[in-house]
Amino acid sequence: MKGAESNKRPSLEGLVKQPFRIRIYIDGYHAYLMTQALVDQQKIYRNNVAERLSSAGKILLNDLPESAWAPYALSSIKNMEGRVVGSAERHFTELGIDLIKKKDVDRIESKFFFDPFGHFDGFDATGRVAFDVTCDAVIFAPRFDRERLIADLEKYRSELADSRDIEVLNRDIRRLQSGRYEKSQRFYSELSKLVGEQSQNGYLKFDDGKRKSFLSEKGVDSDFTHRIWKDISRNSVDFFVLLTNDADHAQSFSVLAEHGKQFALMGYEDRPARALQDQLGSLKLYFNALSYEEDFDFSDYWLAESNPDSIQRLDEARQQWEWWKSEGLV
Repeated sequence: MKGAESNKRPSLEGLVKQPFRIRIYIDGYHAYLMTQALVDQQKIYRNNVAERLSSAGKILLNDLPESAWAPYALSSIKNMEGRVVGSAERHFTELGIDLIKKKDVDRIESKFFFDPFGHFDGFDATGRVAFDVTCDAVIFAPRFDRERLIADLEKYRSELADSRDIEVLNRDIRRLQSGRYEKSQRFYSELSKLVGEQSQNGYLKFDDGKRKSFLSEKGVDSDFTHRIWKDISRNSVDFFVLLTNDADHAQSFSVLAEHGKQFALMGYEDRPARALQDQLGSLKLYFNALSYEEDFDFSDYWLAESNPDSIQRLDEARQQWEWWKSEGLV
């Protein structure tokens, strides 16, 4: 009988759900590099397994095409989301807010609810608070016209005299002809289907002012920055995550801090670019997608420099519920 009572779904009546909006701003090129590193990491693991399971070697050693990489990136993004929510819950609990963890709410609301050990015995949600989390992402990557770019490069080749410049230009043409850029575009497209949207206000263009490559991105960084500014002005995001290792985005952290916004950096290097570190202020705000063993927790920094409006909203919601209850309205 005790087991039957323990498996009865508890009620969430009286629970105050506080919206908590997380948005991840994804620098497409660096997301591609991060996911490539994740896939390579997984390949090493598969190779190790294959050594012990030689009969499965042919299956385990298959390389994944870029179009199949998106779930690896999604896994890291969901991991990041969980760390952000967990850190927020720990900090708000320390501030005296009577929070119910999101994972407990999700478990109660799941159609597969099961509580064999009586974890929710005596559970009462009345007047308590839980984060109503929404997490999405925007991918910033350039669009391009392959045939036009090849034509521009071939036309410019006749104007070059330096053999090294000609070799660089020929390499750019080979990359375009090989479908290399289409592969990355397929990755961006598949990832956007899983996490949110893809912004393509930027584009890949011919640039005769460069020598390491005659192709350059135009408008991607400004598109990235403009979207952050727009979300700040609309107050449509509670927590900002920037996935990049591009020093050009360092100023975005300064802008977010000036507006009292909470943020973190996501990447794949042991340490991010120096300019990003300087603006971030602490490596505790940096989540390395390749280092799962690290305990990413920035609770100590939560709301450290911003106004406490979010805490006030939570407390007001709780007080309102207590007043309704005292007046017999609920």
